[in-house]
Amino acid sequence: TYDKEKKVYYKTHCGKPHMDSAENKQLNYKNIFVLETEVKPHTDNYLVKIDWKGGTGYYISNGGAQKITWTKKSESSPIRFYNENGKQIKVNTGNSYIGILAPNLTTIKGAETAAK
Repeated sequence: TYDKEKKVYYKTHCGKPHMDSAENKQLNYKNIFVLETEVKPHTDNYLVKIDWKGGTGYYISNGGAQKITWTKKSESSPIRFYNENGKQIKVNTGNSYIGILAPNLTTIKGAETAAK
């Protein structure tokens, strides 16, 4: 949930505030990345295998959202984020949350069309 005054997103889990137990505060983030890629169950059916080569997704910040593509060249390399024109995006200063989803599961509600 976006707080326009504080310009942060508050995280919920199962419909309830997701709390930091050490601080007794709801988790909040300036930047949200939703990365879409192949996600498959691991043989133990608890962990998952994630295709880290790249994919599509969204960058959400300051009340806006934009479609992105992303790449990761190796396990130890950083993730690079690009806008729809292929230009690397500038990420706003602040903490970030990265969520991983299988393709075509993301729905963006109530956001402007481009992250600011």
